[in-house]
Amino acid sequence: MKSKLIIMSLVVLALLATSVSASLTFGSLLIGDVNAETSNPNSDTDSRKDINLTGTLTVTNNGTSTINNFRVSAVSAATGFTATDLNTNTIKVESVPTGLSLAPGQTTQITIQARMPKNLDAVSSNLIISAFKTATLTIQGLDANNSVADSGNVDLTMQRKNRLVVDAVRWKVRGKSQTADEDNDKVENTKPGDKVRIEFDIENDYNDNDNVDIENVEFRVESKDSELDLDEDEDLDDIGADDKESGTFEFDIDEDTDDGNYDVVITLTGRDELGAKHGEKALIRFEVERESHEVAIKSTTLSPEKIGCEATNAKLVVSYSNIGKADEDEVAIEIDAPTLKFNQRITDIELDEDDGDTNAFNIPIPAGLAIGTYNIEVKTFYDQNKLTDNDVVVLTGTCEKGVKPIVDTNGKVTSASLSLSSSSLNVKQGGSTTLGVNVVNTGKEKATFNVDVSADWALTGGSKTVTLEPGASSSVVFSLAAKSSATVGQNSAVVEVKSGTNVLSSQVATVNVGAGENTVTTGSDFFGKNSTAIWVIVDIVLIVIAILLIKVLFFRKKEPRTF
Repeated sequence: MKSKLIIMSLVVLALLATSVSASLTFGSLLIGDVNAETSNPNSDTDSRKDINLTGTLTVTNNGTSTINNFRVSAVSAATGFTATDLNTNTIKVESVPTGLSLAPGQTTQITIQARMPKNLDAVSSNLIISAFKTATLTIQGLDANNSVADSGNVDLTMQRKNRLVVDAVRWKVRGKSQTADEDNDKVENTKPGDKVRIEFDIENDYNDNDNVDIENVEFRVESKDSELDLDEDEDLDDIGADDKESGTFEFDIDEDTDDGNYDVVITLTGRDELGAKHGEKALIRFEVERESHEVAIKSTTLSPEKIGCEATNAKLVVSYSNIGKADEDEVAIEIDAPTLKFNQRITDIELDEDDGDTNAFNIPIPAGLAIGTYNIEVKTFYDQNKLTDNDVVVLTGTCEKGVKPIVDTNGKVTSASLSLSSSSLNVKQGGSTTLGVNVVNTGKEKATFNVDVSADWALTGGSKTVTLEPGASSSVVFSLAAKSSATVGQNSAVVEVKSGTNVLSSQVATVNVGAGENTVTTGSDFFGKNSTAIWVIVDIVLIVIAILLIKVLFFRKKEPRTF
């Protein structure tokens, strides 16, 4: 009897199975996009606590029965989600075409509604913005009697907005800064040995009223190229809604890095307090160039950087390296500080590729150096005189009055101070300007002082002598004529008050040289308005004529006399 019941049951099931004559196939089902919101129980806005969105599903009837309606009969949550996350009871067929009668062989589109889970990731494990499977839906096709004609399964995928974004990335190489964007992701003209600074700003893009922190945020900079050997990360902990954080990385491009392009990958990751993963990924390409000949200045150290009235010298230490492709045997380094009257050059230095060296220079400080800044230029050369790199170090004079008294063997004190009529002058090439200097005898004895002006842009400097009683002052005026070939731009004039050869006080005037009205800027000015070349030629011609006249008058061949 029991076996008969089993056989009858199997027959019934077979009959039921054969009664479903239709066969349904489904297209893909995506709900949401890159801008979609998700449910947020933390939100101050009630309408954002539960977000239900819809997606379109394409259905094809490959069976033999006509279908008039559809319904979701079951939901199976995907890994990482629960029925509560999805609120499976609310997932439904939102709409079908009016008067649907889907005959065999026909295709239609229906609308599915589902809840956007709070813990839906925005990016994949490799930080690609992606859609994710959240559930498998069982959808039934119903006939005109609302009976099940067929059922099938379709994966439900969902996508949301990424809330952890890189607001800006900047890089700084050799004092030059650039900001990365879609049109600028390449760092050009970097050199072996360069120090690179990467600055970044990141943002939690949730709104204030969303009340969602993004936790355990990590910013990472990495290069797979062994030449750069870069793998750095910075943990930024948590970032509150609508907040920003900043950070920096610094790294050196190795001295022996070859020519080529090197990719640096920047990644940003974090997970919000609701469980969703966010982040971004970007690539910056470093273009390293190695010249045939290049001796780069790697560092300069000036000690002290600020000097007072009693300072007698400063020490400048310069490190440099051959980052070119060739070995060098005629490297030169030069230190030039015109306002300090200092110049020193070291030549015939041998440097193989990627080798470096360091030199120290003692720079005498003129007595009584006044308050101001004094540029010290560092230059490197290959083949003795071919400039390859330069840098400027600034020495700051802090002596309040720029006065340094001189005490002779008898204890007699001589001191003086000076002031300028103007600390800034303007003059054109070939033009002239005046500079007034006021000298005060700050000593206790009558003294004679020399006032000297030196300026390499002028045809001549100047020197004047004043004799002053203690406490007395005198003003002198210098007329300075600019060379027609003077360098256009900022120059300087150094004024010194001396007692004998000892400098008691000095000041520097800034001189802005402009282009002269008749200055020839291209080609030769051999016969220009200010040229003396024409007069030299005239003199030569006159001398030749004079020689010829003398020869005719005094060295004429005498005719034989007839008797």
